[in-house]
Amino acid sequence: MDEVYKHGLYKKVPIQQAIHCTGKQPIGTRWVDINKGDEVHPEYRSRLVAQELKKGNVCEEMFAATPPLEALKLLISLCMTEGIGYQPGGEDRMTMDFIDVRRAYFHADAIRDVYVELPPEDAEEGMCGKLNFWLYGFRPAAAAWEKHYSELLGKEGFIRGESCGVVFYHPVRALSLAVHGDDFTFCGLEEDLWWIKGKLESWFEIKFRGILGPGKGEVREISLLGRKVRWGDEGISYEADERHRKMIMEYFGFGEDTRKLAANEDRGDKEEEWEKEE
Repeated sequence: MDEVYKHGLYKKVPIQQAIHCTGKQPIGTRWVDINKGDEVHPEYRSRLVAQELKKGNVCEEMFAATPPLEALKLLISLCMTEGIGYQPGGEDRMTMDFIDVRRAYFHADAIRDVYVELPPEDAEEGMCGKLNFWLYGFRPAAAAWEKHYSELLGKEGFIRGESCGVVFYHPVRALSLAVHGDDFTFCGLEEDLWWIKGKLESWFEIKFRGILGPGKGEVREISLLGRKVRWGDEGISYEADERHRKMIMEYFGFGEDTRKLAANEDRGDKEEEWEKEE
């Protein structure tokens, strides 16, 4: 609720105003708690979400465009091969940084009249909220956020990808970027990474997760989309999402004591049919 107040998410107006303007009651809201970590290392987030759609009534515009995982792998490859590349302590060493935008949708203007029920913590009889910015759960929210940050990046000289609209490149500073919702992953020279960090700080409230590398003040490991990206002695390594492994094992009924195969089609110590016949 502190974030709701700080960003001025809505303005309180009479419910009758909503009915007069839209012909409907204000759209319902609810709190959704999400564990972005796991059972061992929980990381809970609470979001106020609009209930615009009925269950199962989902359309494409509900979701923000997402880059393929190959985009992240390409950034890692660029970091290792472009310029001086992997030279710890080198002045022109390329590296990567990782930035999250807090409450991303609260930065995208609501361009039409939208009315929502007030959350219980701010409820007032006969009143509802007229949105100033989009709320999670609305159809246009993701597209509006994507349009907002794309325009800001474009003004600073970034060129947007043609085949994928959430990857960007700055031809002067040689900065590459992939955006996954509110996660911004950059690859470039350290000086330019600090430059773009300052720009993002002037636009949004951000969480700077760190610059990947072996130097002072840099981090050797970053978690991104459930995957581990590590800076090691021989380069950057990329590890798959551990949660996916657990989901696959649960789906097929495997346990930690399930017999492992040394290679595909390896029969291990099973007897062949012809051996039994002899």
